[in-house]
Amino acid sequence: MVKSRRFIKFTGVFFVFVTIMVISSACLSQNTADSLKGNVLGPFNSAADAIRAFKGAAPGDHIVITDGVYKDFDGNFGSRNGTRSRNIFIRAETPGGVTLTGKSRIHISNSSCITIRDFIFKDGFYAAGTSGAAILVSGDSSSYVRITNILMDGYHSPVPEDDCRWVRVYGKYNEVDNSTFINKRSRGVTVEICRSNTEPNFAKVHHNYFGFTKPVLDSDGREMNGLETVRIGTSERSQDDASSVVEYNYFEECDGEIEIISNKSCKNIYRGNVFLNNNGTLTLRHGNFCIVEDNIFINTNKNGMGGVRVMDKGHVIRNNYFENLGQNRRSAISLEYAVPNSPLNRYWPVTGTLIEKNSFINSRMAISTGPTGGISSDQSIPPSGTRAAGNLIVTNSDTLQITYRANSDPAIAFSNNLAYGSNLQLSGYGVTPALRSGDINGIRIANPQMNRNEDNLLMPGAGFTEYGMQPPKGRHMLKRGETGASFAKEGAAPGGVQR
Repeated sequence: MVKSRRFIKFTGVFFVFVTIMVISSACLSQNTADSLKGNVLGPFNSAADAIRAFKGAAPGDHIVITDGVYKDFDGNFGSRNGTRSRNIFIRAETPGGVTLTGKSRIHISNSSCITIRDFIFKDGFYAAGTSGAAILVSGDSSSYVRITNILMDGYHSPVPEDDCRWVRVYGKYNEVDNSTFINKRSRGVTVEICRSNTEPNFAKVHHNYFGFTKPVLDSDGREMNGLETVRIGTSERSQDDASSVVEYNYFEECDGEIEIISNKSCKNIYRGNVFLNNNGTLTLRHGNFCIVEDNIFINTNKNGMGGVRVMDKGHVIRNNYFENLGQNRRSAISLEYAVPNSPLNRYWPVTGTLIEKNSFINSRMAISTGPTGGISSDQSIPPSGTRAAGNLIVTNSDTLQITYRANSDPAIAFSNNLAYGSNLQLSGYGVTPALRSGDINGIRIANPQMNRNEDNLLMPGAGFTEYGMQPPKGRHMLKRGETGASFAKEGAAPGGVQR
């Protein structure tokens, strides 16, 4: 069991601007009162009895597990189908009332319209490897499965190198929401959207709280890969559309590896998430035509925190807020060099990226292109065709802020950007960094009269509001406590014990 630790408090409240989510299926948008209606089977105090009931369940039935602590609960339920208006539920008697420990799991396969909710996983793990996830929805024919109101707290192998997955979901139109995932200490993805064919997933991952992941070091003291917090797709199928949405989640101290979010598929949206004090980045590792918008990245104590790393083509990065981030690969936005004739698992050329209406505040480097920072020697193809428009760059740093290639072959075409800082430096590719005191290449140099707003975000004065993040007016603003399981708010386990 991972020791309890105090939840990190941060002065200033940070908000994400939330639009109303439209859920494509009634079975994915039932409110709590409606979800508890139906024919109750049980409650059961063993996995075997619950599985028997599930195998004969009809749409609207609830497979209810009696409140208590269950060790080695092998919930291999198999296949069943609800309907889009009447799910079949697998749930605890009361929210957070069932704790699964030891070698426990919940596994369904090739099922539709199933809701799994209200469980706690802690003090154990089921098995290492891709089939050993704590919650596994297998089979590409699975659809409209919802995993909600779950707490996973330190549920992992005592051997940090073991690959312990927490949630793996195959199929279409599935949802992972309003759950809390904290204190992961072994390798393995926390939440993974998967597929074994070329069909889009249309998955939603939203309103979850992710926190306090630690890296696993190899024998040479280097961070090991494989501790992504959220991953959509794999390298092998990265050129196919997943068309999934990751929105309104809170990521705090997710330090497992550089890829907090690992995008490995096409046409995904990453919207309205808060990233606070994480040693890593939102990484567009493989895949094309993704949108990263309305996210907030704030760092107060992590040298390794960055913003968005970009590989592949046609991505849009707009209306995000970046404050106090790093440089090179940990810059607010890092455009990677590519490998010639790259295989699927390496680095494909960065082309056609749009960077617009973002705020870059006091980061060591706002936009980085180039091989600086230890990129492997075979990455020789520079980014091309990037457009940067309407961005705001404000810095007190004396380090390089934007790197870009020479005007004869620009990696970035600038238009209507605003920059300000006592030591602002811009550099062309292969050119010694130079202090710029006047307008250049679509970047206006002027003092934007920055002030903190009611959300503690730095915003420009009235004369410069066309630049940088455009806060929507009249919309609800998400706070940390509006994410996670109902019984584990603010990143705390039941009983108010903070991690």
